[in-house]
Amino acid sequence: IIQVVYGVTFISFVIWSMKLGLSQFYELSNNSWENLSYFKLFKTYNFNIIWSLIGIIGGVKWFKNQKSGWLLSILFWILSSYSATLFIIKLNYKKSLSNTDTDVSLLFYLILIISGLFSIILLSKYFRKKYIVKRKSILFYISFLVLLMISRFVFFLEI
Repeated sequence: IIQVVYGVTFISFVIWSMKLGLSQFYELSNNSWENLSYFKLFKTYNFNIIWSLIGIIGGVKWFKNQKSGWLLSILFWILSSYSATLFIIKLNYKKSLSNTDTDVSLLFYLILIISGLFSIILLSKYFRKKYIVKRKSILFYISFLVLLMISRFVFFLEI
């Protein structure tokens, strides 16, 4: 249930920030729809939307006690840890930490710790025995995870 709430909260935040960004794009610079770069929108928000949907769908399916929900939940929490790690690296790389940046940095450390613990718990022997998964499924989810991580890393460097 925590995962579903986290996913819904994050996707609503993404939609709010997308709406805010588009309204500023039009109001502040007298732009039109022709000037809008759909690739830039996709580049900016694709990972966050996919990640949120993985969290929501995985949480609901896992609540129904399905193997795919368990695997999606693992994927969601690993991606949460990965995202928090990238943000921490980016904040530390800038080396312009003021008091507000320190609070943000601490928030991402907390997210990293919590999501890392959830990942470790979900990968424990108890869950692996409960949800016996075929090798093909594991390879599919691992390749999906790697693709999302590469996408996040490449697009994150440009933002």
